[in-house]
Amino acid sequence: MKHSIKFDNKDTKYIILVKAFKFIDSEKSKKIYASYGIKNIKKFQNILKIVFLSTLFGYELSYIVKELKKDKNQCKELKINELL
Repeated sequence: MKHSIKFDNKDTKYIILVKAFKFIDSEKSKKIYASYGIKNIKKFQNILKIVFLSTLFGYELSYIVKELKKDKNQCKELKINELL
C-alpha cells in the first residue's frame, strides 16, 4: 500500500523539491523553454513538476496525479495550477 504524499518542511526531499520548483518557475527557465519552441509554458512547468515529484518520491505518475487531485491544497502549495 502506498502512503499519501505529505510534505514536511524539514524533510530533505521537500527542501530539494522547493529549490527545484523555484528553478522550474524562474524567468530564466521560462526563456529556456521558449527558446526550445515550447508554446504553453505553464502546462510544461506543471508537467515538469509532476515528473520531478514522481522521480523524487519514487511513485508512478498516475499515482502522483491522483493524490494531487485529492488534495487541492498541495497543488496550491506546490504551485501546480493545472492537472493532466
